[in-house]
Amino acid sequence: MPAETIIKTNSLTKRFDSKLSGILAVDNLDIEVRRGEVFGFLGPNASGKTTTIGMLLGLIAPTSGTIELFGEDTAHNLPRLLKRTSAVLESSAFYPHLSGYDNLIIFAGTIGGIEKCRIDEVLETVGLRKRASSKVRTYSLGMRQRLSVATALLNDPELIIMDEPANGLDPSGIIEFRELTKSLGEQGKTVFISSHLLHEIEQTCDHVAIINKGRVLAQGSVNELLHRGKMLQISVPDPDTASDLLMNLDWVKTIEIDDSHIFVEITSEKAAEVNRILVTGGIAVSEIKMSENSLEDFFLDAIDEITRKPEEDNA
Repeated sequence: MPAETIIKTNSLTKRFDSKLSGILAVDNLDIEVRRGEVFGFLGPNASGKTTTIGMLLGLIAPTSGTIELFGEDTAHNLPRLLKRTSAVLESSAFYPHLSGYDNLIIFAGTIGGIEKCRIDEVLETVGLRKRASSKVRTYSLGMRQRLSVATALLNDPELIIMDEPANGLDPSGIIEFRELTKSLGEQGKTVFISSHLLHEIEQTCDHVAIINKGRVLAQGSVNELLHRGKMLQISVPDPDTASDLLMNLDWVKTIEIDDSHIFVEITSEKAAEVNRILVTGGIAVSEIKMSENSLEDFFLDAIDEITRKPEEDNA
């Protein structure tokens, strides 16, 4: 049975009107996030990520389209649904002259119904128990980000939305935050992370939607996207002749050529067969390996495809 859908948008659109022109920030966005996923919302700056989060949290009114949280339309049920949700935003602010613990006491008071033992639990979860009595002004940026997560966890939310949480962190802080995020997923939380850091999304998330100019270019599990169309990279002296030998095989999907390589889209199990065919055909193979894809490769390919499409449509 498929997991429960926690976030679902249908043709979600936001246009900011001005006297000069309308800015289309989010364009018919369709995304779906299921319970227990660590979901990456990936795109460059100004791609519509923060605007989308604003609409999910009810801070920005959509121009058109719908949003469902926990299977219910937010247009009529948002206050109740937000009680099951928390957010970690870039601008999280604390009282620097107070300790981390005292800051959480204050935030817990604004929520209401939070017992002191819960504060100890969230400090343990984010790894700040030993520094709980230190003033926040002595915290590193990474520690303040973890304190932001502790604040978001106070009401034991089912869904946690994070907007660019790794911004400004040093490498050690990024690694610490990555491990914290993974642990939240392992606890059964649904985590929605917006970011422009491709490597971090690849390392942290199990599902991803790639967005650019307000439009979703692709979405699915990170593993599926990275292994979609795996390419065998073969170094040969005569790529054109090698390509001719392979192009009529029904299990070869596509072939690409450069000056000294051919790239063949096949499964890894067929690598030995490709090598045998080339050697039998008199082609000297100096190297053969599966090319390693990254989310960056996939993202750049998706951007390139969407950029080319208008030109092809007008051809």
